[in-house]
Order: sequence, then C-alpha cells, then structure tokens
Amino acid sequence: MQQAPNLDVVERLNTALRLAWSDGTNHRITYTDLQYWCPCASCAPERDDVKQSTERKKEIEQRAINKPDIEPVGRYGLQFKWQKACTSGLWTYERLWLLGQNGDPDQGRPFVHGPW
Repeated sequence: MQQAPNLDVVERLNTALRLAWSDGTNHRITYTDLQYWCPCASCAPERDDVKQSTERKKEIEQRAINKPDIEPVGRYGLQFKWQKACTSGLWTYERLWLLGQNGDPDQGRPFVHGPW
C-alpha cells in the first residue's frame, strides 16, 4: 500500500467521523465501524472468527454510540475515547485511510499479536 496522504481535518459528526486528506479525498466513517474495526489486542482477534465477528457487530450496533473524544497519538495516529466501549485501540492514519477507502483496514489478514 502507498502511504496515506496527510490528514488535514478530523470532524466529529453526530454518527460518523469526517476525515479530509491532503489529496482532496474525504471519508465518513461511522462510529459503529470505528468500534467494530478497533485495532487493539482484545478486539481485533474477535474479527477472525465468523461467529464472534457477527456477534461483535450485532452488539456494537445495539449500543448507544456517542461521539468519542479524540486524542492525537504522536505524529502517526489517533485514539478514540468512547464512553461505553474499548478505548485501547491506537489508530494509525494509514489504518483510518484504509477503512475509509475500502472498509477493511485489516486487508483480509487475521490478527497477529507480537513482534512483526
């Protein structure tokens, strides 16, 4: 994958995040999708099993989702602070770009924990 463009704008809408990139691309990513695709070591493995993945999606969709607080993480990403959901995931700009572009920031790969 090519490197993601620079992230210029992050806007918290009622049900989604709006991201504007330096190449002119705009993405809207729902808060439901952000929670489902959480990259942390606790949430990510749940997407590898079809049954767990389906249950996870249903549980997230039934939850009342509020706008998250957003904190920058170094110069490479963001962390979302949810009121009633996992706040451990560190989202790189590349991961946000992939989610906005094709809906699968894991690119079909299973979760692998540990040194790469």
